[in-house]
Amino acid sequence: MRRAAPGFAFLLAACARLPELPRPAGERRAEILKIYEEARSSPRDATRNGRLGMILQAYEQSGAAAVCFERARALAPGDPRWTYYLGIARASLQQWREAAA
Repeated sequence: MRRAAPGFAFLLAACARLPELPRPAGERRAEILKIYEEARSSPRDATRNGRLGMILQAYEQSGAAAVCFERARALAPGDPRWTYYLGIARASLQQWREAAA
């Protein structure tokens, strides 16, 4: 199986739309919405995309979190955090082979 060229993978990840947020309730709602808006306003910021992924993962939205971690990894390929968190999200989805990659 051939892997996509790094430039193509970056383009796909950078163009992917941010996933929808779960409907947070209570005192955390304002904080979560702030993180989401930060990611929307700076779609090429790896840290902001990764932080949104962490919030989504905390709310058990692993598929949406994986999208954010893929974006963050494409934007900052030298940062090992995003590969690590992406593996966790994929394991939560029982995508074992992808999680180990």
